[in-house]
Amino acid sequence: KAALDRARNELVVTEKLKLAGIEIVRGRPEKAQKLAEEALAKTVLQKDLADGVLAELREARFESVYRDALALERDWRYEEAAGRYDELLAEAQFYKDAIARRDTLAEYVRSAAELYEKAGVAATPEEELTSLRQIELFWPEYKDVPVRIRALEKPQGS
Repeated sequence: KAALDRARNELVVTEKLKLAGIEIVRGRPEKAQKLAEEALAKTVLQKDLADGVLAELREARFESVYRDALALERDWRYEEAAGRYDELLAEAQFYKDAIARRDTLAEYVRSAAELYEKAGVAATPEEELTSLRQIELFWPEYKDVPVRIRALEKPQGS
């Protein structure tokens, strides 16, 4: 009787893990997580499989945050992107190139602020334009840099 109960229990675990896999495919990670955790709590023989499903969910969550950060980065939203990389790294410690990307973005934010301040106190329009163009190289949409550059550039052919 005890062996039959264990077998039935493992069958329930198998079904929960199967359903967790279906929920992952359907894009419902919360349901999948719950099912996998329930399976892990019940199983004796399938701990590795339940751990594997939980690891797959964790990896999918990491990848989602990473992709969000990349999208923010492509949209020139460097501060927000760095924040998303920080969120990822708080949980994952190391993930792909997230550390290097976050550090690069932090440097962009710092450099842009310094150069923008320098442009604001420039003695000549040429110095201001030089600082603004340096920002433009790595962050074309920073604050009002494009507008200020256009205002400072001399009309072509004059």
